[in-house]
Amino acid sequence: MSDPITAPIFKETATNVWAGYNRHVIIYPCGGGMYTLGATHPANHNENGDRAMEWSRAATVSQAEEEYKEWNPIIKRILHHTKEVGKWRLAEVPRLPR
Repeated sequence: MSDPITAPIFKETATNVWAGYNRHVIIYPCGGGMYTLGATHPANHNENGDRAMEWSRAATVSQAEEEYKEWNPIIKRILHHTKEVGKWRLAEVPRLPR
C-alpha cells in the first residue's frame, strides 16, 4: 500500500493489535499480499429486528468507518482503503432445543 500513514503496517509480516474501550482491531497477513482485519465493537441491538436471528450479514465500509470514526488514524485510513467488509455476531445465536 502506497499510503504513507498505513505503509509501516504492511511492510512487515507481523500481527498488529489495537485495544480500546469496547473496540479492538487486529490486522495480520494471510498470504498472497492480502491481510485480514478483525474488529470488535458492541452490537447494535436495535438494528434490523431480532438480534439472535442473524449471525452473519452484509455490511458496508461506511458502517465500519462509522464504528471507528473516533479511533486511531491508521485504523481509519485502512478502513478508508478497504474494499469489502462482513459482519459476524459473536455469541449471539438462538438457543438449540434440548
